[in-house]
Amino acid sequence: MQQVIDKELCIFCGACEAACPTGAAQLVEEIYVIDPDVCTHCHECVAFCPTGACDIQIQVEQFIPLTRLIDPAFHLDDVKEAMVCFDRAS
Repeated sequence: MQQVIDKELCIFCGACEAACPTGAAQLVEEIYVIDPDVCTHCHECVAFCPTGACDIQIQVEQFIPLTRLIDPAFHLDDVKEAMVCFDRAS
């Protein structure tokens, strides 16, 4: 996962910087950035950003079709909702 700040949506209010418990959100050269080495992905910046400029980008290394994740006992047409979890350690 990577935290990013959309420069077009950011109004430089400082909410992300104030909300970040690790200090990963910082104003650098007139734009807010998230330091990936310090960020713990707590999503506080996302929760407090009034414009939605803070976002989370999930980088998926391998695509697994949803049909392979669902138990074969279920028919895909019967599934209305599915939750996919990512292992944060990998």
